[in-house]
Amino acid sequence: LRSEGARALSFDGTSGYVDLGNPDELQIEGNITMEACIRIEGDIRPGQRANPHRNIIAHGHDRMTEVFLRLNLFESTYETGCWIGRTDSTFMAKYKIPAADLGTWVHIAGVYDGSSWKIYRNGEVVAQARAPSGATQVARA
Repeated sequence: LRSEGARALSFDGTSGYVDLGNPDELQIEGNITMEACIRIEGDIRPGQRANPHRNIIAHGHDRMTEVFLRLNLFESTYETGCWIGRTDSTFMAKYKIPAADLGTWVHIAGVYDGSSWKIYRNGEVVAQARAPSGATQVARA
């Protein structure tokens, strides 16, 4: 992005990311809120089976745990939740990406409130799913 004083990053949706490592401050358990302003450019390629997930925010995937707010290109959905590898359990909420979201800025948030995963789109709850697990600690390398 080119603007005086700009503090935003731009990603191509395929390979760019910011790696914050795995510090103690990110060892969050239970309640969590993850949010971002995103703009989906072009076609989201519905039906893509190979590597369909596009993380917006993710912590983990160390083959043991992961917490995520992402796009699923195969199902054309927003998803937020957690995956626990030792039991191969995924707890999440999902919401079909509206056509109106393509090419426009959207505020998206994934929240675990102690009993449910919720997706907020532009400040409104659009999906929720009861779940016994929220954010989970990620193993150290």
